[in-house]
Amino acid sequence: METLATIAMFLTGVGLVLFPLTTVVYLMWMQRAVRQMNAWGTHVGASPAWAVGCWFVPFVNLVKPLRIMRSIVEGLGGKELAASLHLGVLWSAFLLSRILTGIARRLSMPLLPPSLALRVYLIEIGSWVCTLVAAILCIRMIRAVQVRLESRRSWA
Repeated sequence: METLATIAMFLTGVGLVLFPLTTVVYLMWMQRAVRQMNAWGTHVGASPAWAVGCWFVPFVNLVKPLRIMRSIVEGLGGKELAASLHLGVLWSAFLLSRILTGIARRLSMPLLPPSLALRVYLIEIGSWVCTLVAAILCIRMIRAVQVRLESRRSWA
């Protein structure tokens, strides 16, 4: 039990540092990618500002960011590229991570019975597993898109 508590606390600490930083960097990248796509005449369903802003609008943020990602990827490499990057799995892992984090936060209390504390730690670790899956798939997607953006930029 103490080991799970230590792991959960370590991951939470890492998350407090990495999540805001990676979020800002990702949103900056997304804004630039949308700007480039729109400049080339491939409208991805959002302005660069809305590609960032939609992440902060409740309920819209459940669907719109995925649609924008998919439009960018399909605009650069077609449906085959989108399928190979498993965007649905990426998005599902991301959403599940956020849901599990919310559940763990709601269940966390200073004096939990050991059986509930164990569940909270397992939920937190499950959230981090989902976050890791989403991060790996997101990195794959960014690399694939960035290669195509740079290639297309060199033609222009």
